[in-house]
Amino acid sequence: MSHGYGLSVTPLQLAHAYATIGAHGLVRPVSFLRVDSPPVGQRVLDDHACRELIGMLESVVVAEGATGKRAAIPGYRVSGKTGTAWKATAGGYSTDRYMAVFGGVAPVTNPRLAAVVVIDEPQGTQHQGGTVSAPVFSQIVGGALRLLARRARSTRERSGGIAVDPDTFNRPHRGPPMTGVESQMGHPAVARSLADLTAGFVDVPAGIVVGDLTLDSRAVSPGSLFLACKGRTHHGLRFAEQAVARGARAVLFEGSPDERVPQLGSDIFVAAVPQLSQRAGIIADRFFGAPSQALTMAGITGTNGKTTCAWLLAQALQFCGRPAAYMGTLGFGRPPTVTATEHTTSDAVSVHRHLASLRSLGAECVSMEVSSHALDQDRVAGVRFKHGSVHEPHP
Repeated sequence: MSHGYGLSVTPLQLAHAYATIGAHGLVRPVSFLRVDSPPVGQRVLDDHACRELIGMLESVVVAEGATGKRAAIPGYRVSGKTGTAWKATAGGYSTDRYMAVFGGVAPVTNPRLAAVVVIDEPQGTQHQGGTVSAPVFSQIVGGALRLLARRARSTRERSGGIAVDPDTFNRPHRGPPMTGVESQMGHPAVARSLADLTAGFVDVPAGIVVGDLTLDSRAVSPGSLFLACKGRTHHGLRFAEQAVARGARAVLFEGSPDERVPQLGSDIFVAAVPQLSQRAGIIADRFFGAPSQALTMAGITGTNGKTTCAWLLAQALQFCGRPAAYMGTLGFGRPPTVTATEHTTSDAVSVHRHLASLRSLGAECVSMEVSSHALDQDRVAGVRFKHGSVHEPHP
């Protein structure tokens, strides 16, 4: 049944509805003050139905010809809906005055934020929600997600490389992965054979597939592979139960088979992989389809000048007609547009995820900063560099 103009809601009510869908059916009271421990909430919608709805609404952003493409946020999956309505006037509705709306949640795999953008009487030639409100949503929510990511990375650094803060929206994520959409970084969402990903490292029974992989227990999505590496102060196994609660299908951990492993359930594949920290990049390269193999990679390392040289090289290549991208301190992307990242060189999985994204954006060359820490910690393992440069090395 179509309601058309028969219903009206405030932006806050609409945002509250999206937050309830993002919480997979749990409604929580709205607060204008910070809430450190959010209430448990009351279930008003079916969990599975909400997940299906989020998946369908993602197509509004990623599908061919979708109206909400401008709401896309580089590095994150967005689910939402555009809206354009005539404004009510005396005796009916105006045909030249509009309300443009975009509302949604992000990221899709584990919604952290819900937002609604309403533009009252947009000026200019465009008035649709997908053209005037969706870009604002992208900027606001994208910036907020990057701030949350920085906080998570800061916590991860202090804890040896694995996120430990459960934070808001920390709920179990069991169930099948969403299908029919693009994955988080723009590459096609696919299921990979775990045996293929780990060939030469560990024996895996045939038939086990994973839909994503991560080193961060809080970034796990249903059907993912969790890589539990050794950090400086903690072992990733400490967070394996959290990863499984979020839907991890398999857990690979660094060390010997004698390592103390928590009970994760009979349906979870668990195996020890010696030197997993060194091999994580190779596993990620296999998962993302060897993105660096399709790119001309230039790595720039050294003490000073990495950012300037890498950025100028990417711009120079583009000036010469070569589709180029940049990765480093400023973030990653096709200049002049970049998505901010926390470190000069991200973790091994993120490096290949970003390369896959750049490849999908049409890049043919990548100018990449490679920090000394990244080299020491094997963050660029599996990356096929064609060119390299060392700037001002210190003895």
